[in-house]
Amino acid sequence: MITKELVTSESPTSEKAIVSSELATKFASEKETPYTRWVKNEGLEIISGLHVPDLHTVELKPWPRRGGRGVFINHDASRTSNDCYVCEISPGKELAPQRQLFEEMIYVLDGRGSTAVWNDAGQRVQFEWKAGAIFAIPLNASHQHFNGSGKEPVRYVAVTNAPPVMNLYGDVDFVFGTKYDFRERFGGEPNYFANKGEQRGLLLDTNFVADAVNLPLVAANERGAGGGHIRFSMAKGSMIVPPNMWYHQHFNTGTTPARYLAFKHEVVAVRNSQGVPKAWISKRVGGDQIDYADEAPIVRTLFAEALSRHGLKPRMDDAYRAELADLPPKAA
Repeated sequence: MITKELVTSESPTSEKAIVSSELATKFASEKETPYTRWVKNEGLEIISGLHVPDLHTVELKPWPRRGGRGVFINHDASRTSNDCYVCEISPGKELAPQRQLFEEMIYVLDGRGSTAVWNDAGQRVQFEWKAGAIFAIPLNASHQHFNGSGKEPVRYVAVTNAPPVMNLYGDVDFVFGTKYDFRERFGGEPNYFANKGEQRGLLLDTNFVADAVNLPLVAANERGAGGGHIRFSMAKGSMIVPPNMWYHQHFNTGTTPARYLAFKHEVVAVRNSQGVPKAWISKRVGGDQIDYADEAPIVRTLFAEALSRHGLKPRMDDAYRAELADLPPKAA
C-alpha cells in the first residue's frame, strides 16, 4: 500500500509570518506554556513537524516516570487542543500506574499485552489487546499497561487533550493526583472493554475495537470516490498532521486498498444546522469540501504522476462523472 497526501492553504503559514526580533521579544515569555514545561520536565522531546514517516521506528527516549520509552508528537497548530505521544514497553515489563484529568485514546502499533483499569471504589477490569486495537481510558480512572510478551516490545500511539487541561490548571499534581470517580464514565462494568458496540450511522459507539485495520466500514461516497502545496508519501505506520483549517486530500497510489485513522480528540465539530460536519458539505453550498469538479488541475496531474511511477493510471473518471449528477451550481 502506497498513498499520498496533498495539503494546501489559502492563508500564510505561521512559519512565514515572521516579525521583528523586537516584537518577538515582547512575547518571549508566552512561548512556553504549562503543557510544554511539563513535557520538558518529563525528559521527552516534542516532534513538531507535519509528518512522521514511521511511528513504528520513530526514535524514543527513556521515560522514567512511566517506566517505558516515549516521544511527544505535537504540531504547533494543534498544540493548544490535542497532543500525541508514542510509548514503548520493553518485553515482560509494565508501565507505572497513572490517572489523569484528560481524555486519552490509544492505538496499538506493535506487540500484545493487557491493561488494567480501576476506580477509587475498588472496581477493576482487565482486558487484553494486540496490534491494531483501539481503546479509550475512562476519565481519571487509574490504569496500567502490561507487555504480554517476554520477547517483543509493545509500542502504541495515544492522542489526548492534555494541552488545554494542563494549560488551564497549571498544576501537575492536580491533573494526575485528584481522587474522584466519574461514575457515569466508568463504574467497573465487566464488559466495559468488550469488543462490541452500537452502530449509529457512521458512529460506532464503543470503548474497545480489537482490530481497527480490518474493521468493517460504512460507505461514505460523500467524502470522495471509494471512500503553495505540500506533498507527503504515506506508508504503513506514518502520521500526517494537516495544519488547522488547511485543505488536504488523500490519494491511493498503490494496488491494494489504503486505510487511515483520523486520530484526534474532538470536543466540537463545525456542523450545519442538521448536524452534518461542514467538511462533508460542498463549498458550493457553504461547506468546506472542494468538489472534484472544482479541484485545481495540478492536483490531478500530481496524482497521475505519482501513479505512473508505479506503472498505474488514474481510475477516477467514473467518480468524476457520477459527481456531476448531483453537483450543486456554483454561487453567482
